[in-house]
Amino acid sequence: MNPTLLTLAPALTIQIRWSERLRFALCKHIGLTDKQPKAKNKAAQALLTEWQLTYLEVSQQLQLFFRMTNSLPVIGDFIVVNSAAMKEPKALHIEHRIVSTEQESGQLVITYHLDTYYWDDKDSIGGRLTKN
Repeated sequence: MNPTLLTLAPALTIQIRWSERLRFALCKHIGLTDKQPKAKNKAAQALLTEWQLTYLEVSQQLQLFFRMTNSLPVIGDFIVVNSAAMKEPKALHIEHRIVSTEQESGQLVITYHLDTYYWDDKDSIGGRLTKN
């Protein structure tokens, strides 16, 4: 592995963005027709909060992984995260896969996908790791 990447790893932060596909699946599950999740009742709000906490937790776990190992995974690597934030942790299985690494305006950018298996549905979100 490139020694420059090893020194950059502790300074990396993780940003996760939800895909339209994931939004749609979430809306469908809580019975909303709108593509953008909106909490129309307490149950819907609770579920949305649960998902948001889950992805926050995934982000923190991945960041911790990079800091502890002081290295960056290579393209195609997988990291599996089982979230404790969900009420049914066994129902959620997340795989993190590195898609590409590149330099943008002097910053190291890592693009990745998360595949989420939940309630027998599979949805993906893409995210980027960027050096502050």
